[in-house]
Amino acid sequence: MTQNVTLFIATSLDGMIASPDGGVDWLFTAGDYGFEPFLASVDRIVSGRVTYEQSLGFGPWSYGDRPFHVFSSSAGPLARPEGGPWRIEQEAEPVQQWLARFKHEHKDRDGHIWLLGGAQVAQACLAAGLVDAMELFVHPIVLGRGIALFAGSGRSDWRLEAHRAFDDGLLQLSYRLTSPPGPATA
Repeated sequence: MTQNVTLFIATSLDGMIASPDGGVDWLFTAGDYGFEPFLASVDRIVSGRVTYEQSLGFGPWSYGDRPFHVFSSSAGPLARPEGGPWRIEQEAEPVQQWLARFKHEHKDRDGHIWLLGGAQVAQACLAAGLVDAMELFVHPIVLGRGIALFAGSGRSDWRLEAHRAFDDGLLQLSYRLTSPPGPATA
């Protein structure tokens, strides 16, 4: 039994998750791309504040009433989604400390945690070796610059478990961690 953490995230071909200003208007939205079955498998969600607040602008709250943990170094209350049900929990502890503690305290129970993003949250969890799997949705777009997914996360080794190409050129890559992170290499 274990609490599995999956980074389920979209990137450009050059590894960016957003444009320099944080914009994601380049993401494909015409298909489901496996989101609904993935979401159905998730028990809780971990996110940074900027990503959480950005998700509020994508329409009705689609995460249901599963716990949604928001991490931020910014003080102040969080905006809340319209409607419900929802269970938003603002966390003050650094995400990697909270997630390591949570995984340890719940190691005797199966669970699935979605690491939603953004970059700082993902990088901290990757560097700490807390991510068990990645579902990368690579868009056939080169942004040239922007917010990089893997900057500063250190080296780690992953095994490709599955891949799927969609008709619109989007590629889904499913990876599983094979060795924990080491120091970043130049």
